[in-house]
Amino acid sequence: MKKFMAILLLCAFPILAAKDLIDQIPNPKVTYGGYVSDRYTYLSKKEIRTLDSILWHLDSTKSIEGAVVLTNSIGDRDPQVFAIDLFNKWEIGKKGRDNGFLIFAVIDQHYWQIKTGYGLESVLPDVVCSRIGRSVLVPNFKMDEYGKGMIETVTLLLSTMNASISHDSAAVSPALASVGDNDRNILKETLILILVLLGFAGPMSLVFFIPYRKIMKNTSDPYKAYFAVKKLYVALVGFIFFPVAIPFVWWLIARTMNKLRKQPRTGNNGKILRLLNDEEEDTFLSAGQLMEEQLKSKDYDVWISDDKDEVLVLPYDKTSRYTSCSQCNFKTRISIKYRVIKSATYTSSGKSETTFRCKNCGHIESVIQTIPRLSRSSGSGGSGGSHRSSFGGGHSGGGGAGGRW
Repeated sequence: MKKFMAILLLCAFPILAAKDLIDQIPNPKVTYGGYVSDRYTYLSKKEIRTLDSILWHLDSTKSIEGAVVLTNSIGDRDPQVFAIDLFNKWEIGKKGRDNGFLIFAVIDQHYWQIKTGYGLESVLPDVVCSRIGRSVLVPNFKMDEYGKGMIETVTLLLSTMNASISHDSAAVSPALASVGDNDRNILKETLILILVLLGFAGPMSLVFFIPYRKIMKNTSDPYKAYFAVKKLYVALVGFIFFPVAIPFVWWLIARTMNKLRKQPRTGNNGKILRLLNDEEEDTFLSAGQLMEEQLKSKDYDVWISDDKDEVLVLPYDKTSRYTSCSQCNFKTRISIKYRVIKSATYTSSGKSETTFRCKNCGHIESVIQTIPRLSRSSGSGGSGGSHRSSFGGGHSGGGGAGGRW
């Protein structure tokens, strides 16, 4: 009997471990009411806000639920099976319609998945999900541009769904039967959208050019002007249609920031300073600053006079999953572990613990955070004490596609 129980426990252990791993993935609907789960901070706050904005708009206008998940590891579990289990655990999509989708990425395995609910399999067939993932997500992920990859993937999924949903049901199937037809639908819709948005180009240009001209005219210090232009760039992200309507603005911002960064400097004593190249500057940077550059969390420019009497070190912050260490103050801290101490319920909040380690000084610290109380979805059914998902109650049969980057 004992031998039988031991065998039973051994067989059950992988299942229990799998459930435990799934429970460790923070449900964004539970934690903050959004759509993005990124416990290891691969995305910037701005990128998360952008994704949430797109997915909220899709949910509120078309009742289609989407979720984005990035995690560091799922052990030796099959990412395809894990994604399906996670999808059904969270019940993404509306009950009875199963119209949800999940974009799932496991960083250590370099594996991505786009999973769809039963109701979206005709709108987003496997071949289309594969095409979108390989053409948009994979190239960005290979460059560690996780936020850009996710945003472009969600945007293309939305365009594909809009192109399909705009046709009647008789026309939908032929349109999605081949990738070529689907691409023409996307192109047609995109051209119409661009023509509409160009109508906003004139008035919205003033939103940019008036403060831009003021910055360039009144700010004499190129370093201060650089960050003023960057601040303007961040502010413009709030205009959802701005990047599509006036791409010239983004080109001008990038060109201006690059020009300001390389603009000649003079020292406090009036001496002309020259910009060192990447190899030359290393001599003047500390170990922590070199680590920041290695991790791509910050970049440094070093300016020096010919007699080496004056040295000017200018830091430039970069979008990164690294944060500032409380011990050494360098932007070299990264989350290495996340666990739920107490699960949130519909009547009380919960607690989570995130463990961070600094790659510069090795300092390890834990941060305790509050998980907000669960909120009941208006789309969820059920009675009394039965379980109700924070998403709408949808399910997936495994439709979609995936692969490595």
